[in-house]
Amino acid sequence: MFESILEAFAYAGIGIALVKAYLVANKIWSRKHERVVAESVSVAAALLGLLTAAPFLMKHGMAGDMSSAISTLTGIVMSCFFVSVGIGLWVRGSRQIGFWRLLLRSLRLESREAGDLARAFLRPAGSREILEILGNLAMVDRSLHPEEEKFIRSFADSWGLAWSRGSDATRDFAAGSPSRLQAVRESTDRYLDLDPPAEQAVQLRDVIHALVSVDEDVTAAEKTIVAELEQMLDAYVEGDERPHHEVLVVPQSPEQIEAVRTLLSRPDPARRCGGRAFVVDSFYTETYAEAICDTYRALNLFTTVERAPAEARIAEAEAPA
Repeated sequence: MFESILEAFAYAGIGIALVKAYLVANKIWSRKHERVVAESVSVAAALLGLLTAAPFLMKHGMAGDMSSAISTLTGIVMSCFFVSVGIGLWVRGSRQIGFWRLLLRSLRLESREAGDLARAFLRPAGSREILEILGNLAMVDRSLHPEEEKFIRSFADSWGLAWSRGSDATRDFAAGSPSRLQAVRESTDRYLDLDPPAEQAVQLRDVIHALVSVDEDVTAAEKTIVAELEQMLDAYVEGDERPHHEVLVVPQSPEQIEAVRTLLSRPDPARRCGGRAFVVDSFYTETYAEAICDTYRALNLFTTVERAPAEARIAEAEAPA
């Protein structure tokens, strides 16, 4: 009686397996002609399924175990279906190529993509952003030393990512200019917005130091941005409030007020140092803040740096005008 119940469950399982196979095939059937669908199917996995299932089908058939034989045969049919879809048999223009050429082409494509999933597990969070940080940092002095390029490529290759000298890195920026420094800081901001693990942020700090030292020539601009990035990463890891340096633009005429409003996209100045000033942004180091000041001073705008803890800034901002 127990064996009869098990056999009934086995045949019920076959019915469920057939329904499942139909639902899977039905979902793909209407999309089988799309190349992106064909390329998403692993032909190698389907072939392995055929190779491993065929001996079991023969064994179950010879033993008279029909429920197992039917279940295995269902898997074989599905594997054949996936091979047909994966090689693009129904994709427009593929029928003229021939089955075997389609099969070889699909296997070659899959071999190139075989390590994608493994690399995804090995890549750190924000790997592309890290490469952007390193690329921008290397170009702060407007020259990419061969040792710097080799250093960055070693990371890109190990993560399976493409990296090349960005055209933006050399466009309209003088060596060590605030615009170039801002590009490095902004890429670091984007990286930290991803909430990477604290351990990784610490490692990035060490990598940044290694990069600027690899050509044995640390420029003043590199020292400025590295000090700023150090403070950014430390603050992220420790989660504490550090004293900030605010860059303030103080217009000297109604015309300058309108010009600064347009430049900073801010409607009104804030209360600072007993007066009113436009806040450009807050930075961690005074040297970096002074470099940003130069951008606005070059436009004949009175610009200064205010150093104050966050609590003091908040209190002054909330004070009545």
